[in-house]
Amino acid sequence: EEKAVALKDKKIIFNALEKYSDCGYFNATINLARCYITGFGTKPNYEKGLQLLRRLECFKDPSVYCDIGSTLLFKSSASEAKKYLTYAAEHGEVGAYFGLGLLYLGGGIQQVVGNRNV
Repeated sequence: EEKAVALKDKKIIFNALEKYSDCGYFNATINLARCYITGFGTKPNYEKGLQLLRRLECFKDPSVYCDIGSTLLFKSSASEAKKYLTYAAEHGEVGAYFGLGLLYLGGGIQQVVGNRNV
């Protein structure tokens, strides 16, 4: 029963983020993108998450660039991921250093976690 409530809550959150993202709210859009990427309240959909993040790219926000770069790592786009993660790290986004570390360790996340169909 606890899982059913949690799933219901996730759906409510996801639907609210969708609504506010459609109205153009930055924070709602970045969090909706993260929902799609992680599967929070919906089926995971990297493409949809990445599409939403790219809508925010014009703001030059380091957290958006970090999220784009991290998502691209999972999609095996190491050179493009590096560009985004480097920008994010240079602008103070600490999380970007993890992704850059994976790249410098040997070609990205596929090398570290193995080949998964993501």
